[in-house]
Amino acid sequence: VDIALLEHCLSEDLNKRAPRVMAVLRPLKVVLTNYPEDKVEELDALNNPEDPSMGIRKVPFSRVLYIEQDDFRENPPKKFYRLAPGREVRLRYAYFIKCVDVVKDERTGEILELHCTYDPETRGGDAPDGRKVRATLHWVSAAHSLHADVRLYEHLFTTANPTRDDETDFKSYLNPNSLQTLTACRVEPSLQNATPGSRYQFERLGYFYVDHGYSSPQKLVFNRTATLRDTWARIQKSGEAPSGKIHERGKPREAIEPIGEEITIEDFSKVDLRVGVIREAGPVEGAKKLVRLMVDIGEGRLRQIFAGISSAYPEPTKLIGKKVIVVANLKPRKMSFGTSEGMVLSGGDFDRLCITTFDGDPLPGDKVS
Repeated sequence: VDIALLEHCLSEDLNKRAPRVMAVLRPLKVVLTNYPEDKVEELDALNNPEDPSMGIRKVPFSRVLYIEQDDFRENPPKKFYRLAPGREVRLRYAYFIKCVDVVKDERTGEILELHCTYDPETRGGDAPDGRKVRATLHWVSAAHSLHADVRLYEHLFTTANPTRDDETDFKSYLNPNSLQTLTACRVEPSLQNATPGSRYQFERLGYFYVDHGYSSPQKLVFNRTATLRDTWARIQKSGEAPSGKIHERGKPREAIEPIGEEITIEDFSKVDLRVGVIREAGPVEGAKKLVRLMVDIGEGRLRQIFAGISSAYPEPTKLIGKKVIVVANLKPRKMSFGTSEGMVLSGGDFDRLCITTFDGDPLPGDKVS
């Protein structure tokens, strides 16, 4: 079985069944300087947006929190939208916070903690004045979180087929980073009695299960099963494209396609973008470029959409379960093989074409803006 397909199927299954929790693997201390020192709030958090019947849980919120180290940059590069000096972000289920000071070790320059302010009017994650933020971070309360060890597993080999070359010892393809153990992680207190074998989604991080042999209420141990895609990590790994050039198959193009005529925000607001989930996908007989998609956008029925993406997805069934962005108010288009009731957004060029998708927990029909 192709490992990518296996991980996809695993993630799709766990996405429906695994409870969500918050965990911080590489903690960075955050002090909310305008939050009362002795105050503790109990905030409502969804156990699984894919299954409302799983209910909600309470998570404690206090003056001192932990966030991920990777969620802060003192000098943020382009396309980094998370926390930075002077920038405001949302804490999941909680409040907007703004970084006002960075405390460092005087000798090493290492960042020890962040001082932030919170906006008490934004409880639940929305601002009454309508202002927006571009990032939502997960977090745990320092005083209430639990210590945990987390094992991060990667592929055992650095190549898909380590035995392809008879002259090379397959052990030379072993991945030295196939296992990384983190021992200073913090998880929310609802995991205190997590039983061995239980599966969870650590929000924004991936799917994890409680280790059978080593985990106990006194020392929690979690193993990663599958990751969630991270937009910023992907940007870091791939690097920025050279300015003014588009590379196709490794070769620079002489010019880029010009940007179309400018429109106003009022024009754009006419387009109704909705979250959709692909429930069925298959080829279209007699149309080499088209794929037939049956998409759920929360209407109680499936919409038929024809998309010209077959060159990128020769096996359309692998699209089943993907969350996509649908132009929902596009006038239906009658074609010889059926009516197309919308458009699925995609991008790229030639063999790099791909549908626009995302991770997280939006539901079919949720509005995209």
